Amino acid sequence: MWLDQFIFLYKYCKMDTNYLREILIPISTIITLLSVAVGSLIAVFAYRLNLKAETRLKESTKAEVDVKLLGLMVNLIQKANGRSGYELSHDTIKKILDSDQVNKIDWLNQKNVELVNQLLEDAAIMTFPVGSGEQDFAIRAIGELGLQHPFLKSISQTSIIELMKIERTKSLCQELITQFNC
Repeated sequence: MWLDQFIFLYKYCKMDTNYLREILIPISTIITLLSVAVGSLIAVFAYRLNLKAETRLKESTKAEVDVKLLGLMVNLIQKANGRSGYELSHDTIKKILDSDQVNKIDWLNQKNVELVNQLLEDAAIMTFPVGSGEQDFAIRAIGELGLQHPFLKSISQTSIIELMKIERTKSLCQELITQFNC
């Protein structure tokens, strides 16, 4: 549309080339500035999107590391409590469930179900103990993780306070509690 007007002015007003140049230079400058502005806006929006993506990735990675640390903490707490796993005896479970006493139980009574569950847990699950060195190492590791990672601090303190109930580990746990309070 503006091009048609420009051609009309050129044909009928007999514009000279100097006048034409004076009109085209500002128009070309405006077009150049507009293209630079649009390009800059696109670059800023792309940068912001990349920044958000990096932030999400960083948060995701942190969450993944936190989950791994919590899994390690649970494993260490088992060892600190003196346990290193368990074995389930299928033969024992089969013999208990095949016995006449269990077959005569009223399974609708919740207390009977709880008694059978406790019997199975006591007889069929064997927990393996750990050595005192491994137990001490696990307690120290729990304390160290709590000192290094703020989100594990309260979990570590609570665990160590519970582990103080074990007579053999009382002094070690007291030492770690002192470090937490510093």
